[in-house]
Amino acid sequence: MALYSKTNNFRIIFLILTLVSVFTLLLILPVRYSERIEKTSLSTFKNIIKQKSFVYVCISLIVVAGSQITISSWLPALLQNNLGMDPKVSNYSLSIFWFTVILGRIITAYLSRKISIVRLIKIQIGLVSVILIVSGFVKNYYFIITSYLLFGIVTGGLQPLLIAMTLTRYRKNNGIRLGLIYSNASLGILLIPTIVGIFGDNFPFYRVISFISILFLALLVLFRRIPE
Repeated sequence: MALYSKTNNFRIIFLILTLVSVFTLLLILPVRYSERIEKTSLSTFKNIIKQKSFVYVCISLIVVAGSQITISSWLPALLQNNLGMDPKVSNYSLSIFWFTVILGRIITAYLSRKISIVRLIKIQIGLVSVILIVSGFVKNYYFIITSYLLFGIVTGGLQPLLIAMTLTRYRKNNGIRLGLIYSNASLGILLIPTIVGIFGDNFPFYRVISFISILFLALLVLFRRIPE
């Protein structure tokens, strides 16, 4: 947004992203990877999806990734429509929200040294549920925005934790597991914003988003079945 406000040319942004991508490619080209390739088959896939804790991880990624995109996408509209902020200023809320996600990952990395991964997942899911429930009952837009920024901090560490849980519990077929994890995250990015948008045509957005807490409460019930 800073670049766009200075240049008023979106092509500059894509040019810079292209240069960053090329630089990243040059960094990873010299890296040598293991030549060992795991063979997968239909029976392997069936065995993987029978593992309950892994299925819980996939479901969680649908909810977490979809909710993050929903809230981050709606924040600029909230600031413009309800608080009358300039569109250029309100669009910075996207950067702020994703900064809170990064901050949450740093905090989670520190906490994971002291708390088991599964317990930390349960704590974060519980906190998200409380944050979303409270945000739906308090009609103060500054409070709602603060709640969503807290949501970013708490959920920021959830995705890495869920992936870490998968990689530590299961040593085989990590390629197909990661593929399924990210596929479900992409599915969530498609489904949840769409569902929220449909209901948002008839109800206030902050009320609709608070109902996402039901999904997180359901996740909490699932993860209570996983031993720490």
